Amino acid sequence: MRLISLDSISYKKIFLSLVSLWIIMIISATQLQAAPSTIDTSSYSTATAISAYRHVFRDNDGYYWAFYYNGTYSIYQRSNDTTGASWTGTKTQVAQATNRFSVWVDANIVYFTYYNNNDMNVKRGVISAGNISWGPEYIALNGTNANNAYTIASICKDSNGYLWVAGRYYNGSNYRVVAARSTNIDDVSTWGAPTTISSTTTSTRVYPVVVPLNSGNVYVVWYRSNVFEGKKYISGTGWEASVTSIANGKTDDMESLHSAVVDGSFNIHLVYIDASGNLQYQKYNGSSWGTLIQIDAATCNTPTISITPSNNKLYLLWTKGNQIYCKGAINPTSSSDWVSETITTQTTAKYGLTSNYSSTTKICWIYTQGTGSPYNVNFDYLSIPVLSVSVSNSTFSFGTNPLNSWMTPQTSVITNDGTVAENFVGRISQFTDGANTWGISSTANGNNIIRAQWSTTSETGPWNDISAYNTDFTIATNVAVNGNVTFYFRIQTPTNTTSYSQYSSTLTVTAQQ
Repeated sequence: MRLISLDSISYKKIFLSLVSLWIIMIISATQLQAAPSTIDTSSYSTATAISAYRHVFRDNDGYYWAFYYNGTYSIYQRSNDTTGASWTGTKTQVAQATNRFSVWVDANIVYFTYYNNNDMNVKRGVISAGNISWGPEYIALNGTNANNAYTIASICKDSNGYLWVAGRYYNGSNYRVVAARSTNIDDVSTWGAPTTISSTTTSTRVYPVVVPLNSGNVYVVWYRSNVFEGKKYISGTGWEASVTSIANGKTDDMESLHSAVVDGSFNIHLVYIDASGNLQYQKYNGSSWGTLIQIDAATCNTPTISITPSNNKLYLLWTKGNQIYCKGAINPTSSSDWVSETITTQTTAKYGLTSNYSSTTKICWIYTQGTGSPYNVNFDYLSIPVLSVSVSNSTFSFGTNPLNSWMTPQTSVITNDGTVAENFVGRISQFTDGANTWGISSTANGNNIIRAQWSTTSETGPWNDISAYNTDFTIATNVAVNGNVTFYFRIQTPTNTTSYSQYSSTLTVTAQQ
C-alpha cells in the first residue's frame, strides 16, 4: 500500500473550516502472462499433488519456491530469477519419499508437514539469503503402526500465531478427519491431542484443508469419499457441535478435490468439483455457506484458488481437457462475475495443479505434465501490476462559514497513474473533534448532524449525497491509464452543535479493478 497523502477532512464550525483529503492507493490485479517453464522432471505422474496443499509460493525478494516429489524424495527448489523462467539451482531434499505434504508460508517463515512412518511430522524454516534454514523436526500427529496411522495433513497458522494441522487418521478399519493445534505460538515442537471432527468412512480418499479465520478461529473443509463437509473451531469455546454438509463430490477421485482461501473480512472462498464433474464456488460468511455458483461444466479437475489480499481479488485455476484455465473475481455473486484471465494453454496431459495461497505481486502455480516418465514439473504465473492514484491537491481550505450553510466546494484532480483501467472508490469516517461527533444524513442537516456531498461534474453539481460513514461509494469507473477525474466535495454545517472545535474526518479513495 502506497500512501499518497496523510491529511484529513476537517471543518472548524461556524468560523473557520478546513478540509483535507486522504488518497490511498490500493494494489489490485490484472492478467499478464509469462510462458511456462520447467522446474525439473519426475518419474511420478502426480509429482505436484495434492492440489489443495499449496506447494508453491513467492518470497519477499521476488523469488519462487516449488515443493514437489521427484519420484525418490520430496524436494524443493528456488527459481534462479524473479521471473521464474530459470530453475537450475540446488534441489534440496526436505522429506522422505512421499508426495503427502503441505506447505504454509508466513512472511519469511515456511511451515512444512508431511507423512513419515504413520506420523505427520512438522518443521519450521526461515528464508534468508536464498536458502531455507530448517529447525528440528517434530511429530504433530503421532501414530504407532499401520492400524493407528496419520497419513496426510494440511497446515496453517492462525491469527493468534498458533499452528494447526488437520489430518487423515486410520484406526485399522476406517478413516476420519482429526485436527490439532500447537501448544505455543509460532512453535512446532509440542502439540495438543488431536480431536476427531468428522464421521468415518472406509474409503482412503479423505483430504482435509484447514484455513485461518479471525480471533484465533479456524475452519476445516474436507473431502470424505464423495462428500465435502466442514467444521469451525471457535477460540475459547472449541469445535462446533455438528458437521456442516456442503456438497456431494465425485467418488474417490483425488483429482476432484477442493481449495480454499480467506479474505480480509474473514470470508472463506471455496472451490470444488461436484458429483457431476462441474466446477463450483461457494462463500462462507462466518456462520453459513452461501449460494452455489457454477464456474464451469463437467470434466473439470484439480481446482486451486488464490487471493490478492490488497483488494480480495480471487484467482481460480483448474484443468480440463489437458488445459489449464483461469478466472478472476472480486466478491462474486454470480457466474458472470468470474472473468477469464489470459494464460498460456498447452494440450499435454496435466496433473496435480496447485497455486500459491496469496500474493500482492504474482499468482503462481505448478503442475505435472506429460504422458509418461519422465514427467515435467512445470511453473507458470500471472503478474499483478500495481494500480495507483494520485491527486493534484489533497487539502481543501474554507473561509468563515455560519451554521446551517453549504460551504463553497473545493476541488482536487484524481489521476490514474497506474498501468490498467481503474475504478475509484471512496469512503469517509465520522466527523469528530475527539470528544464530540457529528452524525450524517442524506436528507437534512440538524442538531450535530451534517450533510456531505460530492460531484465529478462541476462545483454546482449535480451532487451525490453520502448517506453513511465508513461505507464505500463509487467516484468513477473504468478510468483509463493517465485519465483523471475532478472531485468536488462540500458539507452543509449543522443547525446547532455541541462544540465549536475543529471536527475531522478521513476520506479514503482506493483504486480498484
